Amino acid sequence: MGILTAGDGRCDEVQYQTWIDYNPQWKAGEHLVFFGDGGLRRHYADPRAWRLVLRPSIGYDMGAWQLAGGLGNFYTDFAGVLYIYELRPWQGLQLQWPSFPIKLSHLFRLEERFFFDTESGNSIFRFRFRYQIGTRINWTESAAGRGWNSPVSIEAFFMFDDKAEDRFGEEARVTVGLAHVFSPEFRIELDLLWQKTARLLDLYSDNELYLRLRFYQNF
Repeated sequence: MGILTAGDGRCDEVQYQTWIDYNPQWKAGEHLVFFGDGGLRRHYADPRAWRLVLRPSIGYDMGAWQLAGGLGNFYTDFAGVLYIYELRPWQGLQLQWPSFPIKLSHLFRLEERFFFDTESGNSIFRFRFRYQIGTRINWTESAAGRGWNSPVSIEAFFMFDDKAEDRFGEEARVTVGLAHVFSPEFRIELDLLWQKTARLLDLYSDNELYLRLRFYQNF
């Protein structure tokens, strides 16, 4: 038995959670970019359940496409029942295609997931592939780039193993949001996010609904 144990049954109850994150980005020359995100997720019904995220990343940006990679750090407290630290290196390719009539963004990611039970010292490794397709609908935009828009995306997650007792993590995600661009350097975004997740220890249902507040800043 691994350190991550999914429940035997399925649950239709929706779990409500909040998510806030900060997303800085630095341009270092014509193509090199440093970026990342840091944030906190909390369970609405049980504030003892939370996850802390820190994910520094680097990319090579060619405009229509970008190669990138990073190192995700995730610490999760499952309401005092289990404490998991996850180290998650990732590699990805982002494509902007087509640009007309609808501009679509495609994000492909490979993730190597190392889980550590901080109390028992047990650990497991999982390998995952992610694919996201999305677009951004502009409602208003000034000459200075300010205005309102709505991000819309669908993402699927594929795990390269069939060990049901160790399945834990996202399986599918749908996001719809509203963003306000204050300047080319700063925007705020509020997302409503539905997520299907493989459960852990019968603590959480398969269906999760997030209210996500995001801050983006370019330097």
